[in-house]
Amino acid sequence: MTLSIKQESLAIVCHCALTVAHVLLECNHYNVVRQRYFNVSALHELFDTVNAQSILAFIRDIGLYRLL
Repeated sequence: MTLSIKQESLAIVCHCALTVAHVLLECNHYNVVRQRYFNVSALHELFDTVNAQSILAFIRDIGLYRLL
C-alpha cells in the first residue's frame, strides 16, 4: 500500500491552513462567534477549561460540524 501526500486544506475565507488551532483559536472570520463560547489563547487551555458542549456548539454555529 502506498500513502500519498495530500495537499493541505485551506480555510475558504482567509486561505490559511485549515487546522484545529486555526478554526478554534486563530481565524479572524470566527472571532465574534468564538467570543460567545470561549476566550482562550491555546489549545491546552481550551480543552482544560471549556466544556465539550461549548466547543461543539461553536463548531455547529460556524457551520463546520458536518465536517467532523
